[in-house]
Amino acid sequence: MRHVYYTVWFVIILSLAGFPAAGQQGLSPGSPIRLLVGFTAGSALDLMARPLAQKLSERLGQPVVVENRPGANGALATEAAAHAAPDGRTVLMGTSGQTVITPLLRSDLSVDPARDLRPVASIVQPVLTVTVRSDLPVTDFAGLVALARAQPGRLVMGSAGNGDPSHLALELLKREMGLDILHVPYRGSGPALQDLLGGRIQLMIAPYIVLKSSVEAGRLRALAVTAASRAPSLPALPTVAEAGGPAGFEVAGIVGLYVAAATQPAAVARLEATVADALRAGELDRFYTEQGLMPAFRGSEAFAARLAQERTKWSRVIREAGITAD
Repeated sequence: MRHVYYTVWFVIILSLAGFPAAGQQGLSPGSPIRLLVGFTAGSALDLMARPLAQKLSERLGQPVVVENRPGANGALATEAAAHAAPDGRTVLMGTSGQTVITPLLRSDLSVDPARDLRPVASIVQPVLTVTVRSDLPVTDFAGLVALARAQPGRLVMGSAGNGDPSHLALELLKREMGLDILHVPYRGSGPALQDLLGGRIQLMIAPYIVLKSSVEAGRLRALAVTAASRAPSLPALPTVAEAGGPAGFEVAGIVGLYVAAATQPAAVARLEATVADALRAGELDRFYTEQGLMPAFRGSEAFAARLAQERTKWSRVIREAGITAD
């Protein structure tokens, strides 16, 4: 009888001992992982997220489901990720626009991404292109600037939302080149693209991935990239600085994964390693490159350091340029 008693307790102790390990993993086999995207289906970030979700699902052996939560330039998805259970099963795929720039522009947010989110890994750097409707009478960036000066206030640019990197790019161009271009924020780049194609706005500064098919179909014309150097996938496109814009002009976003700040290190490490493996396989990297994106993997610590640099840079730019979220 005593033997049975000790055997039962031994089994119980072994069972309980397994619970912390499972909690640290935070990714129990078969349980779904939600990949939150703060913009609409068809937006640039959504198009980046879906192939990544598939590759992560294959490697983790469990569903990874993209969940669109548009609104407030991604702030709704950011808040959902920060408030989620710290078990690694709710992951934000976010831009530096929503995790760095938006918090610098708004004081009414319920979370601080620098405090309430934990960076897991950076994935890509979108190539932002200055793009116009093909029927607009301009063939290069200099022509767009000339048209804007000849018709002040007549050109309208759409963006994925206030505080989005494309919005900052426009505000910097307006300030440094004396341009008068109207900005209209949308709930994601997808709706903005629809209005661009429909003729309700004339231009966008947006990740090339969301404009690519329309550019290739001849409906839109890409004029320049906002990066510091030409994109390997778009070698014919000059940078804004090369095309006559301000010297040293650069606006670039960083896309990466985040989880709630209290998430166990083991769960973060597993997600980071899985992302690295998915990119290292090559297929995902090739897809992103073909879509005009620049693969830019960084592990958790390196990603956090880069985000800190971005906060320092943009806090100064926003203050000096007087940029607001309104």
